[in-house]
Amino acid sequence: MKVFAIIAEFNPFHNGHKYLIETIKNNYNDAFCIALMSGSFTQRGDTAIFDKWQRASLSVLGGADLVLELPAAFAVRSAEGFAQGAVSLLCRLGCIDMLCFGSETADINALKKAAHLLNHQLDGKKLRESLRSGMTYAAAVEKAIEEYIPQINFSLKAPNTILAIEYLKAMEKEQANFSAIAIKRKKANHGSSVFTGSFSSASSIRKILKSDSTSLQKIQCAIPDSCYFYMQSILKNTDNISFTENLARSMMAKIRTSSADRLRQFSGIGSGLEYRILKAACTADSIDAMLSMMKSKHLHYSRLQRSLLHILMDLDKASLTDFDIFGAAYARVLAFNANGRKILKKIKTDSSIPPILKTTKFFSQRQFWQNSDDKLQSLLHYDILATDLHALSFNKVAPAGKDFYLSPVYIDTDNVSPL
Repeated sequence: MKVFAIIAEFNPFHNGHKYLIETIKNNYNDAFCIALMSGSFTQRGDTAIFDKWQRASLSVLGGADLVLELPAAFAVRSAEGFAQGAVSLLCRLGCIDMLCFGSETADINALKKAAHLLNHQLDGKKLRESLRSGMTYAAAVEKAIEEYIPQINFSLKAPNTILAIEYLKAMEKEQANFSAIAIKRKKANHGSSVFTGSFSSASSIRKILKSDSTSLQKIQCAIPDSCYFYMQSILKNTDNISFTENLARSMMAKIRTSSADRLRQFSGIGSGLEYRILKAACTADSIDAMLSMMKSKHLHYSRLQRSLLHILMDLDKASLTDFDIFGAAYARVLAFNANGRKILKKIKTDSSIPPILKTTKFFSQRQFWQNSDDKLQSLLHYDILATDLHALSFNKVAPAGKDFYLSPVYIDTDNVSPL
């Protein structure tokens, strides 16, 4: 058995994800896939379009064998924090042979060289100066690396390429005992809002579904056939679609009841941004309006939206630092098939962290309502909190506490109805 891992948001699962998984499985007859998936929120600070169990189930139907949740404290971070948390979890599973990721380039040696430079040789002062001048992190990294590898023939600013480099940086720091494989992305650019047919971005698929929840047929060509009926069942209830904007009042209430001193305790907030956030929360009428009021030359929307989410979740700098030092404390199981069950047996034997199938074995709801110094419970607290906040993002508010009563979903992929 060869176990390969992919790290993704599956927001939602589409043909590009299926292509990545199939490419590896076609090259290795005995390859099983672990997908490490963001739960309720994405790296940009948006709510995921469906809940995490539904998205995990779609992923297994699309080709993954076992879907684990990337803890929220790592999922809602910059590319560096996202990658570091994900790779630390994979290292602790003890059974990963390969990390596979899609990238705008498949030149793994060039990506490794860039990652090594960032870890050891780049002038951090120059990088910080570029960031202060208003450059995005991706552009600043590209500028710095070009001085060391002038012959590089691809853009480092592409989002998947930046993530690929961050994965490789994290693997080097963690001394990961698995290899990395880069697979060139097909057609659609990450984040493109234009629907382009069979290989379209998740952003363009979400845009169509959110504008008309009955429009599944419009995007049918972009999702695997095996996922179609399940997504159809999700969309029978239009209240199953999440809208980040539905959290606007909760977010404004949280900020309006905070002080400038408290806001400065969150990552990336200082130098006057705390007052812009307070002013925006007191005068804007939507999250988009808040972000527009907060925006500046040096601050980009994704960073600002993550900051707002950190405030809503009460996920401050001190907590993030603790989690970065401690790393992943568990492997939370969301969905699996028969092959996934075999991987789980291997994890139970080889892993240095426990797999979680029933949250209540590690954390009761009563404990969740109290403060805990236990590192595992503290990290798990934010996963549960993220699910409960995500429940407020539907047009009809969903109940809280799903993490305490929903079990991992078993998918019998041998008996999935064809289209």
